[in-house]
Amino acid sequence: DPAAKYVAASATSVAVKRLAISAASGTSDSIVSIAPTPSGTENDNANISSIVFYVDSGSVPGQVDGTDVRLVSTPATFSADNTKTVFTFSNPIQITQGAAVNVLVVYNLGAGATNAATLIQTIAVVGDAVTGSGTAVTKTATASAAITIDNAPTVSSALARQPSFS
Repeated sequence: DPAAKYVAASATSVAVKRLAISAASGTSDSIVSIAPTPSGTENDNANISSIVFYVDSGSVPGQVDGTDVRLVSTPATFSADNTKTVFTFSNPIQITQGAAVNVLVVYNLGAGATNAATLIQTIAVVGDAVTGSGTAVTKTATASAAITIDNAPTVSSALARQPSFS
C-alpha cells in the first residue's frame, strides 16, 4: 500500500490503496468491478472530486507515474460518505494465469477538503473485487494507510513528517 502521507486540498493523483489481484489457480480471468469502502473523517462524497483506478505497471510502485494505465470506470465518485460504492470498468482488467495485476485506487481531492481530516480506503470483504467469471478475488480485509489533509503546513508539521535517523 502507499505510505501514510499529508496532502493539500485539491491534491490530484493521491494513491490511497494498491491491490495485488491474482486469478484462481490454473485460470485466467478479468476484473469487472471493484467496490472500495471509504472511511476516515473527510466527507468522501462531498470532497473527493473523483476516484480513478490505474493498473500500476510503472517504474514507481504505489504511485501514479507516466506508464501506469488508467482504467475507465463508472461512477466517478462515491455515492455517499463512508459508503461502499461499486465501480465497474468499461474494459475489464485482464489477469493472466499465474500472474498478479496491481491496481491503484487514486483520489482527486476537491478544494473543500477539510484541514486535518483523514482519508482511509478499505477493501473489506469477499466480493469487493469481482471477476468476469463471477469469482470473488478479495479474501481478506485490508485497509490503507491514513492520508491526512494539511492545508496549511507549518514548520512543526513539516518536521513531524521527516524521517528520524536515531
